[in-house]
Amino acid sequence: MIEIGLGTSGLPGNLSLERYGDLIRGSIKAGVNFVDTAPLYGSNERLLGDLSERNELRICTKLGLDKAPSFGDSMLGALLDRFFGRANSGPRRVLFSKGDKGRVFASLERSLSLLNLSSIDTYLYHAASSDDQLLYVRDFLTELKNSGLVSRVGFSADENFSTDTSWCDVIQVPIRGIRWFEGDF
Repeated sequence: MIEIGLGTSGLPGNLSLERYGDLIRGSIKAGVNFVDTAPLYGSNERLLGDLSERNELRICTKLGLDKAPSFGDSMLGALLDRFFGRANSGPRRVLFSKGDKGRVFASLERSLSLLNLSSIDTYLYHAASSDDQLLYVRDFLTELKNSGLVSRVGFSADENFSTDTSWCDVIQVPIRGIRWFEGDF
């Protein structure tokens, strides 16, 4: 049973790779056994994949939201982003339709590669915003679960939905108000 989890939205922020690793290791020592991440959260999947301690954790990642295209993190990249109006463009919704099974599977394969895993504990459709999108993604996620690549499936959302959720193992809703700061661990 999962008692304590760590959400990685906003991490690593200004943390160095070493401090990020310290945060994860310290979280494990404090009893955390579940980490929530997503492609939207920047380098989190890769950073978790680089830590040997990831094998002590249940990991949840997501599909459906990603970072808007960017020219990169360099000064030149930032200038080009600003010039082309991409600066601070935030999350980008990745929409799926009936024929997008390959895109869903490719998203999972990318996450597995970054996390250095062969399967994932929980795979969610990120910040579901419409019943129609859930209907398209539901069958793909269920197929991934049946293949053994994913143990649990579902979605995260801030809203209520009328869609049948009997296929979901997990429905994640945000609880805000607790924030970690670099000096807190």
